[in-house]
Amino acid sequence: MLLLDRFNSVELGSGICADCCPESVSDATHSVSIGGLRVTLMFMSMREKLDQLAAARVAAEQGGGAERLAAQHAKGKLSARERLDVLLDEGSFTELDRFVTSRALEGNETPIYGDGVVTGYGRIDGRLVCVFSQDFTVFGGSLSEAHASKICKVM
Repeated sequence: MLLLDRFNSVELGSGICADCCPESVSDATHSVSIGGLRVTLMFMSMREKLDQLAAARVAAEQGGGAERLAAQHAKGKLSARERLDVLLDEGSFTELDRFVTSRALEGNETPIYGDGVVTGYGRIDGRLVCVFSQDFTVFGGSLSEAHASKICKVM
C-alpha cells in the first residue's frame, strides 16, 4: 500500500487522481492504476500519521510483548532497553533502526519491530559508544538477517 498525503499527491505533478479526486481530499482511500500497476492511495491527515508513528514507537518498546517482558522480569532479568538504561549515561541513548522487522515472517505472523535487538549509540561516563542489546522476548534473541545487519551497522 502506498501512503500519500494530499500535498504529496499534488506535488507529484502527474495528476495521479486529479481526474476523480478533488484537491481538498484529506481522509480517503482510493485505488488507481499507474503504469498498469494497481495502487491504493491512502490519504491521511498529519495527525493520523503522527498517531500511527506514536503507536509504532510504543509497539517497538514492548519487544515481544507485555507477557514475554513479564516473564523476563519474573526470572529477575532486565529487558534489552532496561539493560541499556543501566549501562549508558541518563538520556544519552539514540536508537537506530527501531522499526526494522524480520524478513523471514511466515503466513499471518505479526512483524515485531526491532527484530530482537536494540541498537544505537550513547555515552558511558561521557564517552561516545555504539551499543547493541539482544532482546530475548523476541524469537528468544535468535539471530536473523535483519538482526545481524543492525549489529553490523553499529560495529
